[in-house]
Amino acid sequence: MNRLWAPLLLLLLLAVPAFVHAQSNIPLFDPEWQLVPEASELDSDCPVGAPLGFGGVLQLIQNVMNASVSFGVIICVIVIAFAGILWILTPTNPESHSQAKKVLTNAVIGFLIILSAWVMVDFVMKMLYNPNAGNLGPWNEILTGGDICVVATSTKPLFSGNIFSVPGSVGSSYDPRYTTSGACSPNSVQQAGQSVNITAKEARFLACIARPESMCGSDLTNYAWGRGSSAYGPFMILLDGNARYFENSACRTAANVTGPLNCQDGFRNGNQIPGSAVARRCIQAASNLACSTAAATALVRESGAQPWTGNHDSKAAHRRCAQELN
Repeated sequence: MNRLWAPLLLLLLLAVPAFVHAQSNIPLFDPEWQLVPEASELDSDCPVGAPLGFGGVLQLIQNVMNASVSFGVIICVIVIAFAGILWILTPTNPESHSQAKKVLTNAVIGFLIILSAWVMVDFVMKMLYNPNAGNLGPWNEILTGGDICVVATSTKPLFSGNIFSVPGSVGSSYDPRYTTSGACSPNSVQQAGQSVNITAKEARFLACIARPESMCGSDLTNYAWGRGSSAYGPFMILLDGNARYFENSACRTAANVTGPLNCQDGFRNGNQIPGSAVARRCIQAASNLACSTAAATALVRESGAQPWTGNHDSKAAHRRCAQELN
């Protein structure tokens, strides 16, 4: 049995370094790898030199973790080499053989601990960044888009001049965030908000927000509807938590009621109470652009863009829309 240890250990000494050098994803052996990533390289929408956002910081942590594991691999190879040298140079010394076995065993255990820590930290980082992602697990990429960089609110518009103009519309320049109809049209939003004297600036903001929130009103139900979220309508306003904003003439007209809607009474813990007539009326009201615009305008005037930009699932698109309020 002991006669097999020397050739097996020698084979291990030759195979492990070759394996390490063969791994192109080990950062210490990649000449183009950078510890501190550039936001513009992670996301083409980020300007050159932009500071890292939450997703970018997580990528930086991932890089540090990968570099630490790579360094740990090198240390393990060195320790294994030491154990092999100790074994080969003292072929007749049982005490040296015993010490070499212990060193080799400890190196293997240490390497397994490093890998286990990598897997656990990698998983926790994914859960912090996007708990709803479908690709959670070890060795996967953590980034799912958005929040790679911090977008300054003073950024100039992407387009200037009369590139494209819609007669009677709020804006004179073409902007891909807007359409000429529906909830993504500033003109339509301003007309729908006449009951609350919505301003052109507020209309542009809400028209911009409608795209990431409801795809311009084509999907009025929030992605977490029935799982603790009562957000509904083209601007995804909470029907229970923000019920007071729906107490306006436009919403009462849309719901065919003359008194208060009391939307908070139709929901429990963010979920619609089964069979609740109050919830049905509030959903009917929020489906109406005039009602949702009036409610959203009241919310904007009280809290600004924060209800949309301050959520854990907000994206860079929400922050770009917030520039319309400046």
